[in-house]
Amino acid sequence: MKAALLLLLMAVSGSASAIQEVNLRLDDGDAAEAGQDPASFTVTRTTNGNLSQGITVHVAVDGSALIGTDYDRPGVNWIGDNLYWIGIPANQTSITITLTPVLDMLEDEGDETIIVTLLDKAAEYTVGEPTVVSMTILDFQQIIFRDSFEE
Repeated sequence: MKAALLLLLMAVSGSASAIQEVNLRLDDGDAAEAGQDPASFTVTRTTNGNLSQGITVHVAVDGSALIGTDYDRPGVNWIGDNLYWIGIPANQTSITITLTPVLDMLEDEGDETIIVTLLDKAAEYTVGEPTVVSMTILDFQQIIFRDSFEE
């Protein structure tokens, strides 16, 4: 009886698994201040559920590189602290985020990292693997230093 009721509820609501899974994919983890060579990652959602509505994905952004100082962040919207949201528009299954380094010309800054972590919002979506991607921004001064020793 309970199984029949569950099947009836699934038929009426459309699906018992309408909550989508969200995944991260690292597209290009190597960025550089020289030439402002960007890094990029993609946030993808499964096709379960209703794609006619957009979805808001929450992420934590950490690492030694600072948003707005060391790289630009179009498509990544600040919530507070190190928390951000990324919107996947209606009728799309993914969105690619490109992070462009800022050429700051600081001496001995060193290479910097950007670490993006998917945050689980069980009521809205579940998190698939991998949950973390890491990118590196090569420092302009470090590139000049390395190139001078290779010649």
